Amino acid sequence: MNIDLFLNQVKSDIKECLNKKQYENALVLIRMCADITYCYNQYYCDDVLEDYLKEISEAILQDTKIEQTEKNTILFYDGFGYNDRGLIQIYLKALCKIGKVIYITRDKSRNSIPDVLSILNENNGIIFFIKDEPFVKQIKYVNNIVETYKPSHMFMYTYPHDVVIPIVFNKYEGIIKRYQINLTDHAFWLGKKSFDYCIEFRDWGASLSYFYRNLNKSKIVMLPYYPNINWKQEFLGYPFPFDEKKQRFIFSGGQLYKTLGGENKYYKIIDYILAKYTDVIFWYAGSGDRTEMDKLIKKYPDRLYLTTERKDFFQIIQRCEFYLSTYPYCGGLMFQYAAAAGKVPLTLRYDSATDGFLINQEKLGIEFDTIADILRETSKLLSNKYYLKKQNNNMNRAIISENKFLYNLRTLMMYGNTEYLCNFDDIDLSRLKKSTKELMDTNRLYKMVSAYKKWIVASRYKKIFLQGRILRLRDKLFRVFYK
Repeated sequence: MNIDLFLNQVKSDIKECLNKKQYENALVLIRMCADITYCYNQYYCDDVLEDYLKEISEAILQDTKIEQTEKNTILFYDGFGYNDRGLIQIYLKALCKIGKVIYITRDKSRNSIPDVLSILNENNGIIFFIKDEPFVKQIKYVNNIVETYKPSHMFMYTYPHDVVIPIVFNKYEGIIKRYQINLTDHAFWLGKKSFDYCIEFRDWGASLSYFYRNLNKSKIVMLPYYPNINWKQEFLGYPFPFDEKKQRFIFSGGQLYKTLGGENKYYKIIDYILAKYTDVIFWYAGSGDRTEMDKLIKKYPDRLYLTTERKDFFQIIQRCEFYLSTYPYCGGLMFQYAAAAGKVPLTLRYDSATDGFLINQEKLGIEFDTIADILRETSKLLSNKYYLKKQNNNMNRAIISENKFLYNLRTLMMYGNTEYLCNFDDIDLSRLKKSTKELMDTNRLYKMVSAYKKWIVASRYKKIFLQGRILRLRDKLFRVFYK
């Protein structure tokens, strides 16, 4: 099936729902459309969807009015609801020193974000949880919080297909200063017309936003981040038999989709390491499509281990020989955790999307353009302990400090800029687009559509929805049988 034609059909169906004032149905379809577009990742914004969001905002929030905002009140919308992944803790720590924080996240995260809640409670922050209700109800709930507390600043930190917060933010253009924290700088997201400032953490993301999202340069600001580390966290032990005196391990992690595609080079690197160095164990912490990983686990049953993500992952990195970045999609924050732990984030460079996560990254000698080069470096690191130590020590000054982050965030909120300038270069996204397009086949589309168990989806796309449910059932039975 042609993905672009399907997405255009969905957008046509959204317009029909809007004409009939069926706003909840329209929001379901917008979210589904954005979800598929994010995975397909052939373009990085959609002005048609943005206009639909504005239209819905004007329709369901038409009575909203704030005449004066509270100077030191800051609203922070956290669509992810993770305790220690991403940038949530470093932003909350800084914002709680700047003003009074109103924090909103998902109700499902209520019992799984203890450190986030501690930061807020220790600083007299106010916390709200959004229930899993129809989107229109969620929008009105969040908007009611905005009207009640009248923040002078609002931060949007959320997943790419969130339809709730962009609609609320749309309503306060020219009234409240609105910031988008661009965590997903490599892919499509909604909300392009919902903020005054897009906070980027590297030149690559800033360039993509300027050239491919067509954001005005005045809206793009640079603020690098640092890794939030729980130094008090204890190492929880090895989930497999491991002799620290006789064995070594390499660590890697993240959502498994980041390892799929790219001619399977990521798995070729692992295979090379395990075949050549019999005292090395490979440990991957993450979840998702484990098809390729399982093939290697079958080949090396006692030396390759896949576990879920762990809260002591920094302590794990501290104990490994080096960190192997995922490929073709690397995890930028993991670069920083590895550097903070004094470990090389060894990286096969897919394209320029790997650039700019660390200070003077191009001089650190951690990125390699070919699989032959990275395998050669891998051998040097694993064969020469003095070379490994030297390379690991080079990581010490590769990240910014917490105080510098706070200073620049405060400066941004006061003056609309930071001390970091954006360098805009027209980046080549052809390889990135190629790899995501290869992964987005018809079966994946069917399964994504069928995940939206709403009548508007099941009735509009009957054959696709049914086929997707069959594929999901097949996958479930296969996993059960495989185990």
